[in-house]
Amino acid sequence: DFFYIEMVMWFSLCSIVSIPTSFAAWTNMAKINFQRVTIVTGVLKFTFMMGCLFVWWMNWSLQEVFLFYVASFTTTSIVTFLLGWNYLRKAARHTSIYLKKIVGFGKYTLGTMLASSALSGSDTFIIMAFLGPEAVAMYNVPVRIMALYNIPLEALVQIGYPSLARTWNKSGKLAFLKEFEKGNGFTFLALLPMSILMFIFA
Repeated sequence: DFFYIEMVMWFSLCSIVSIPTSFAAWTNMAKINFQRVTIVTGVLKFTFMMGCLFVWWMNWSLQEVFLFYVASFTTTSIVTFLLGWNYLRKAARHTSIYLKKIVGFGKYTLGTMLASSALSGSDTFIIMAFLGPEAVAMYNVPVRIMALYNIPLEALVQIGYPSLARTWNKSGKLAFLKEFEKGNGFTFLALLPMSILMFIFA
């Protein structure tokens, strides 16, 4: 089917232009620089959302959605290049010893990541196979609404992980549990208004 070939083409192109964006997110997350991670993610999501709104306004097809998806990653990658946040030059100067360490670490996580990605995307492929791309577009509407909730939740989790790890190493289990409970309470209170608004207006 030509649609599947076209989709593979678009996502292959996206996987190339998204490399600087991914490097910027990974390296700044490792440096616990969440302000930069937020900016990178915000530019990516904002440009794609504006593209989707423009496609809806012009009553265009799914082809243009793919185009804006690639364009959003391209724009974000250009921003990371201009700001010097992607550290691609350092990646190009890697040593064989460092590469072996990365491969040794990755062999334990690659299978889990592939299985998780396959399972998370299996519903989309099943719907597309039986009902077509229009049904996938309709199905993705509530999924994207839920993604609006997951973005701040994942951000809070990423911010909390380093602090919790530091507390565990320095103060032990009891202090860790106390800070963990405080974090859970703060997250619940922070996201409760958003959950209510999403339930009313979804």
